[in-house]
Amino acid sequence: VEEIKDRAFLQCYDLKEVMLPESVTYIGELAFGYCDSLKKINIPSRVRKVAADAFYECENLLSIDVASENEFYSSHDGVLLNKSGDTLITCPDGKKEYVIPNGVCTIGESSFENCEKLSRIDIPETVTAIEKDAFLHCSRLESVKLPNSVRVLKEWIFSSCERLKTVILGDLLESIEVGAFYGCCKLREINIPDSVKSITYSAFDGCVGLKNLCFPKSMETLCVDLGCGNGTKKFEIDPENPYFTVVDGVLYDKSLSTLVLFPMSKKRCNILSSVKRIGRSAFCDSEIKKFTIPDSVEVIEDSAFEYSSLTEMSLSKNLVRIENSVFNSSDLKRVVLPPSLQYIGKEAFSSCYSLSYVFIPASVSFIGENAFRRDFAPKKEEIEVSPDNKVFSCYEGALLNHLEGRLIYCPKNKVSFSIPETVQIIGMYAFESCNKLKKVEIPTSVRVIEEGAFANCRSLKHLVSPESVTDIGDCALEFYEDLE
Repeated sequence: VEEIKDRAFLQCYDLKEVMLPESVTYIGELAFGYCDSLKKINIPSRVRKVAADAFYECENLLSIDVASENEFYSSHDGVLLNKSGDTLITCPDGKKEYVIPNGVCTIGESSFENCEKLSRIDIPETVTAIEKDAFLHCSRLESVKLPNSVRVLKEWIFSSCERLKTVILGDLLESIEVGAFYGCCKLREINIPDSVKSITYSAFDGCVGLKNLCFPKSMETLCVDLGCGNGTKKFEIDPENPYFTVVDGVLYDKSLSTLVLFPMSKKRCNILSSVKRIGRSAFCDSEIKKFTIPDSVEVIEDSAFEYSSLTEMSLSKNLVRIENSVFNSSDLKRVVLPPSLQYIGKEAFSSCYSLSYVFIPASVSFIGENAFRRDFAPKKEEIEVSPDNKVFSCYEGALLNHLEGRLIYCPKNKVSFSIPETVQIIGMYAFESCNKLKKVEIPTSVRVIEEGAFANCRSLKHLVSPESVTDIGDCALEFYEDLE
């Protein structure tokens, strides 16, 4: 036997012991995946390649032993390393604690992933790189101290370490990348050193126990949705930081023209009158319910209030743009858009299931894809468009782009609907989940029915598609075995 093929022993739950022959040169992907009873495995001298996930979810595996004659791999206390011993490759899932030996420079990608019994890890000063997902799902790990030699915390490095309470970061750390501490719900505090220049999105997402977050004076770049889904009540920042400042616990840019980030658990906010922009994901997942945006604000950036508890909002009289997904999945009930507004981004109000009324002024000239898409809506649902609008209009409650001849959105409470002859395109998901809709009349002017246009219309039994229709998108008529 020269190769242990991919998935060769996958899900052999009762396999307790394996002795690989000296002839083996390759151990494939998931070769021993989910072998729950396996406690020990040997790597013979001729093995040249061990797939990264060869021992995936072997929850009781305690030791990976490598023959001393092997030219490519070595082991230390049952942990798989490269031959020179400077890269840690795989720690067996059953390990409860481990002291990484001096001389290891790199902790490899996913090397401790799913080591759910690991409660202690000692990392020496020789380590300079910890690759992404390195400690992903180490659910019993409670504390970690990182050496000064580590400059970057890679993507998802401690993600879902649910019991992680204490983290000591090295004094020379420069960057905290995507999802580094995602889902570390027991993390109460973290001291970010002055060396850190960049914090990337979702870095602390799901850290519900993290009440205060202090940013250093060195920080230059902050992807603002890092705070979406954490428990922070206030932010702090070194007053010497040249790029950002904090007022009343809220993070702004230094000029006070952009509100960068609002603490998720803060209940009230009075936006400064100098603010012209509300930043990307600034109020994402916020618990705030009522809000007034001052008239100084001209732009609300992507996902600013996504997933928020917002029910009532007074918008700026000078607001020009609502970007993509701004109010997606919020609890808004009624929206009157100001006469200054020109642009509504894609999915801006999608999945707003409580939204019963929207007024679109004459000034709006662009509405992005799926701006009002949702699976269900209140019993009374109304979209009203100013009669002076030159691009958009309403027809029997449905929203149209009359310049393009596109039907954008039909209210969910319709039982029947006759599409006007001005319509050439039935837009993406226009009638999606109109569950009361039984009959639709499509005129010969229609030539395109876009993706998902009638998806999930469970009561629809009668639909006549005229010969003029030359293009029907994916899932446009999904779920309709009984459709006539």
